[in-house]
Parts: sequence; structure tokens; C-alpha cells
Amino acid sequence: MCGRFTLKEKLKVLDKFNINIEPSYNICPSNKVLILDKNLYPFFLKWGFSQNWSNKLTLINARNETINEKTYFKKSERCIFIADGYFEWMKSNERKFPFYHHMNGDLMFFAGIYNKNGCCIVTIEASKNISFIHHRQPLILYENELLNWVNSKNGLFISSEEKEINYYRVKETVNSPENNSEHNLRPVSYKSS
Repeated sequence: MCGRFTLKEKLKVLDKFNINIEPSYNICPSNKVLILDKNLYPFFLKWGFSQNWSNKLTLINARNETINEKTYFKKSERCIFIADGYFEWMKSNERKFPFYHHMNGDLMFFAGIYNKNGCCIVTIEASKNISFIHHRQPLILYENELLNWVNSKNGLFISSEEKEINYYRVKETVNSPENNSEHNLRPVSYKSS
């Protein structure tokens, strides 16, 4: 599962997509997020996928293994989330500790789906090196996989290779959607506080 992410690399986004963003250190569900459509055209859409016939259910993640089987996702289109890191929480002794996952400042591309109401991130089983934090992670794509994702219609999407994701523990200030500063990315020790 992915419940928060970052997009702070303003110059990289401007250079690659010609879009001027406000850096964000705590993107939350229901925020407007930058995504790419099937033509890799960038636009903003609400993070949270829903159907007109089911206004009580809004999803922020969808499993890669089942998106083609579930009626809820029929008629959705594929998209790509633009990010540069994400947060995941490890449960330990009835507490949850946030960890920041990143690829050394590079932009990250998450597989997603969307409709006119919003979008959600597609997830897979977590890579071995980060599965102790959480058992799911976003399906991360390399740039040369973007068109394959948006054009694939059926079946399980398999990325060409496992991505090397770096991580470290951060302060619990990220738990609050109101905290949107670079302080959310400061490393803290593994010891419980």
C-alpha cells in the first residue's frame, strides 16, 4: 500500500514535463496529483479512485494482480503517477513507524489507473529488501516501460526488473497531512522513540 508520497524535485519536473510544481513533502489522498495519460501527457487529477455508482468507496491503491478482474475498475484507463519518493509504515509493538523510500533524488514513475473521478496507484508485492517495512509497494516503472504500461490492456503487468529502492526511517510528523515540509524527510534512528 502507498498512502503518502513526495514530489519535491521542481527543476526535474520543469525540465522533463514543462510544468511548474509547488514542491510537496507529504502528498495525501484527495490531493491533486500530477499524472501522465496514455499519450504521456501530464495533467492533475484527484488522488482517489471512485465510480459514480458507488460514491461510498474511494480507493487510493489497486492490486496489479486483480485490477483486470474487478468490476470496480472496468472502463478505467491506465496512467502514471510522477513522484520522487513515498512513505510506508512498519508496524511494531502496536505502533507504526514511517519510512521514506526513494531512488536517490531521481523521479519515480508509479503505475496507476484513473477515470474522470480520480486516480489510484497500482501496487505489487514489496521487494525483498523493503518487505520487512510493508508487504506492498507501488509498481515502479522505468521510463522505457511507461508506454508498455499505459498501452497494456489485460493480464498481470511484469516490470522488466526489480528496482533498487533506498529507504530510511523518518519522524512521525509525516502522519499528519498538515505537515508538508522537508522536515518530513529528515532521517531518524531505528530505535523506537
